[in-house]
Amino acid sequence: MEYQNEETLPFNDFICMLHDMIKPERDFQYTLKSFLDNRQYSAYFFNNLLNLNKLLLDNHKDPFAKNEIDKNPEYTEWDKFAYYEYLRLTEEENEDNQESDEVR
Repeated sequence: MEYQNEETLPFNDFICMLHDMIKPERDFQYTLKSFLDNRQYSAYFFNNLLNLNKLLLDNHKDPFAKNEIDKNPEYTEWDKFAYYEYLRLTEEENEDNQESDEVR
């Protein structure tokens, strides 16, 4: 995270955040049942634990915008994925454009 100029999160706080997402029956003993009972957070749990880019993306998302698309029953998981990927790509493109403008 430091390499990407992001604010670092203490490891204990990060683990507690992940733990609060899943809320296993026994503290810090994750089972398949824990993840099945909390399906809406299971993907976030693994994305944040295993993928730094997705962790950073989740930290930068607007929580109110996220709720609007996730609450709409007309959107499929593919629609939501495409929406978030579009946002990510446009953010990357804007960053690239800003960097190229700074070089000039």
